[in-house]
Amino acid sequence: MLVIGFMLLGLSYGGSMSATASMSSTFFGQRHFAMDYAITVLELVPAAILGPLVIAQTEQATGTFTVAFWIFLGVALVAFGLAHIIREPYVPESMLRAKRELMAKETASSRTSLR
Repeated sequence: MLVIGFMLLGLSYGGSMSATASMSSTFFGQRHFAMDYAITVLELVPAAILGPLVIAQTEQATGTFTVAFWIFLGVALVAFGLAHIIREPYVPESMLRAKRELMAKETASSRTSLR
């Protein structure tokens, strides 16, 4: 059972980086992708600090790692639920139209500069 759990953990973590990049690109566009993606993955910093601290504190208090795993299972279930209710941000039609016009101008100017 433990081996299966670690396999699922590896599969989940391996997919999180590509899913985060895709979500960041879809929600916020390509123009400032590097900064958007950096802000999006910033959650790894507190997780890397707090995760080991929570595990150590619960192991010292209870003498077992089981409680910490239940805590992180709860956090993972909450994250799973939130991932399914997050929707793409609403963008007014006027902003979409302005973006299309700007992209058309940029495309036209890049075509003329290539000639």
